[in-house]
Amino acid sequence: MLIAVRKINACKLPPRTIECRNYAKYNSSAFCDDLRDIPWDVVLKERNVNTAWSNWKELFLNVCDRHAPYKRKIVRGVKCPWLTGETKKLMNQRDSFLRKARRSGAEVDWNAYRRLRNQVSNKIKNEKRHYHRNEIQENLNSPKAFWKAIKKVFPSKKGNSACPKSIKTEEGYTIADKSIIAEKFNNFFTNAVSKLLETVHQPIVTREFSGDNFTDQKLCLLPVTESFVFKQLKGLKVKKATGLDRIPACLLKDSAAVITQSITFLVNLSLSTGIVPDEWKQARVVPLHKSGGREVMDNYRPISILPVISKIAEKAVNVQLQQYLTQHGLLNSFQSGFRRYHSTQTAVTYFCDTIRRSTDVGKLTGALFIDLKKAFDTVPHDDLICKLKRFGMEENSLAWLTSYLTNRSQAVCVEDELSSPMPVFSGVPQGSILGPVLFILYINDLPSCIQFSNIMMYADDTVIYWSSTTTLDIELKLNLDVVNLSQWLHHNKLVLNMKKTEFMTFGTRQRLVRQKCDETDISLNGQSIKHTDTFKYLGVVLDDTLSFNDHVDYVRMKVSKILGMFSRIRPSLTLEAANRLYKAMVLPVLDYCDAVWHECGQGNSDKIERLQRRAARIIYYKAA
Repeated sequence: MLIAVRKINACKLPPRTIECRNYAKYNSSAFCDDLRDIPWDVVLKERNVNTAWSNWKELFLNVCDRHAPYKRKIVRGVKCPWLTGETKKLMNQRDSFLRKARRSGAEVDWNAYRRLRNQVSNKIKNEKRHYHRNEIQENLNSPKAFWKAIKKVFPSKKGNSACPKSIKTEEGYTIADKSIIAEKFNNFFTNAVSKLLETVHQPIVTREFSGDNFTDQKLCLLPVTESFVFKQLKGLKVKKATGLDRIPACLLKDSAAVITQSITFLVNLSLSTGIVPDEWKQARVVPLHKSGGREVMDNYRPISILPVISKIAEKAVNVQLQQYLTQHGLLNSFQSGFRRYHSTQTAVTYFCDTIRRSTDVGKLTGALFIDLKKAFDTVPHDDLICKLKRFGMEENSLAWLTSYLTNRSQAVCVEDELSSPMPVFSGVPQGSILGPVLFILYINDLPSCIQFSNIMMYADDTVIYWSSTTTLDIELKLNLDVVNLSQWLHHNKLVLNMKKTEFMTFGTRQRLVRQKCDETDISLNGQSIKHTDTFKYLGVVLDDTLSFNDHVDYVRMKVSKILGMFSRIRPSLTLEAANRLYKAMVLPVLDYCDAVWHECGQGNSDKIERLQRRAARIIYYKAA
């Protein structure tokens, strides 16, 4: 008799070797005492910022290596702390009966094995549930420990690792060696921009855009105080990834009281000389999967992990830069990205309210949703520096930002394999503090090229739109402005993604049919832009009548998936933990931009109410 039997320990993970610091004998008090004995004057008397940083790093790492030395250890599978001795004994009996049943083939032996198998399965399930309930309940008052416990019990997506297991080359070969993958990714990321710009169609006529200054104001970077640096050090997340300098955030945080003076000196020396230490500009890049096949390198985004100390200097500059921009009103009013009191909801709400007001007075609104290829990576450093000067940067601040942007390098890390470093000639670092702000400053004058339409921006997510009583007027204005936009993008070395750029017409159902809006043609260089009836704009699915039926269906599907996973782990949660998880994972989805789509018809309201009732049933489910 042939019976399929699942292999024992079939899901056991293979052992792997990792390199990490050993904190087994680490004592924070002893660590700080040793740091106090260091002759920091070697650093404080130095006037060359690169030498000062090298001296500081050497002194600090010597103490780190004594108290928390690096070691290589083997990680073997996953521990199961809920397995008790009684359960393990029962598992051995089950395996014994399985071997006996295989030898004899007797039905009575197979029945005995099945009874034991079911008994073991139920016992493991109950013990696992009881273990997780206790662990989650004990950590309710500690957010960090609470979410760590939740992650252990929450179902995770298979194969969700950021690092690819293999990649395909342009020739079609599959590469599985991690060191080669790291080198390939580094070459791809550093050369992708130049290859992309080579394929761009150059406009026949290119407008000359103004080079006048945006303001007569001046920004001079001021030195930071020790209290500011101490606050930044104490606020570091201990789990923050370590850069190529191998200095972990947890040791910096523990020693904040001791090293604040020397760190403040380094930051102020960098600001006063206008020079960023070379090692602060060396990034460890991790490929982060976006979408599509995992073997295609173009489906990955480079995330830069910089030295933790460099983030403190970036934060100091960012605070002063943001205050300067806000005080003098230098950021475009149509830009909602990376600004205080602005968000994606700000952009969506403003855009939808404008469309509704136009619809109420009998107008149609044509909207062109712009998508840019590798927007953050294609920003040319020289052009960005020129624009920063026009924002009123004084000599010291411009020198520091120029030093920050130039002579950068990166090495790609795939698991434990690190590629050789390569220079970076364009782009703002993704994963840095200043990167997003520098990007919105670079595209701040984009609205100046729009002559006829309106515009709304959230970082690189841009929509240009125009309202009129006729589609001919909409078609004319948008076609003129898409040419203007194309010329501005070419002038600023940014690339329009025609495949993902889409056009929509909003209005009442009767006007849309009467005006034959589906025949409206928006084109660029002879290539028509795709016309669509729905578009997902900053997380909200817009339809052409703003009924939000499609968005409600999208929310219902998204929440249903969360509730499905929620229901599976509900027996492992107490009522208090279930309530907290609901507020953190379900409620934000239901509340996002709810002011825009709240009054969306009785049918849609009923769908949302059913979701809420289902969530309530799951939360108040009495677990055994």
